[in-house]
Amino acid sequence: MHNIRLVVTDLDGTLLGPDTSISEEAVQTIAELSKKGIRFTFITGRPYYAVERFAQQLVITAPIVTCNGAVLCDGERVLYRRSFPLSNLEKLVRTAVLKGFTVLMFQQDTEYSFSETRWTRRRKAAGRAVPFLEIAAVDWPVETADKLNIMTEAESTGFDTLLGLVAEVKDLYSVTVYGDKGCEIVAKGVNKAVALQDLCKQLGISENEVLAIGDNENDNKMLAVAGVGAAVGNAVSSTKSYADYLCTLPFTEGAVEAIRVIAMHDVDYISRKDD
Repeated sequence: MHNIRLVVTDLDGTLLGPDTSISEEAVQTIAELSKKGIRFTFITGRPYYAVERFAQQLVITAPIVTCNGAVLCDGERVLYRRSFPLSNLEKLVRTAVLKGFTVLMFQQDTEYSFSETRWTRRRKAAGRAVPFLEIAAVDWPVETADKLNIMTEAESTGFDTLLGLVAEVKDLYSVTVYGDKGCEIVAKGVNKAVALQDLCKQLGISENEVLAIGDNENDNKMLAVAGVGAAVGNAVSSTKSYADYLCTLPFTEGAVEAIRVIAMHDVDYISRKDD
């Protein structure tokens, strides 16, 4: 039986449901963690501004890791920021934009898009417009970023046409490829696992005392480093292969399941859910 002192969870596809909401059961479960002296936080690919509204719903008791490990925030205070030079990425970005993909760059406290796409139009319609940045306006040899994200539309493919250019830069950066849907780029040596190790040092907690929960490729190393790695029921197969615990339930329910069973030792949780 593991003595868990810290629970960390991914957001999209894990703690968030398909409608990007957090269930009331999850809110209550995470509040119970605090009462038991177990810390809780997010380790997510999202930038901080896109995490804030979820953090306000929950009892967050440890700094939040954003941008796949590139930025560590304690509230609005940045504890560290691990940026990377853009100098080797201009060709990849220009080609991705020409092919109609959404290319997002997170720089300091702002997320930019290099073109208008269906994704950016949906964001604008939802009242969360992303500012545009002209490729020609970027000083590529000088500027840095915290994260670069290239995305196809949910129902489309075609990312494989960029894999050659991605391969040209993969040794210069940490690159996570999401099948034929896109990729995320952060600084070399940056990932969720390294960020978790740094967080544990700050909190004085052993990695063996951590429950980490995720669903996708960028969670794999984090699950491997944690004392217990849990994959929610909807996780991709590669992530499930890294997990110590496979949740029966998907998304938010799966995250609650992992917390209840592993951190709170509520071994009858699933049987009660089935009743």
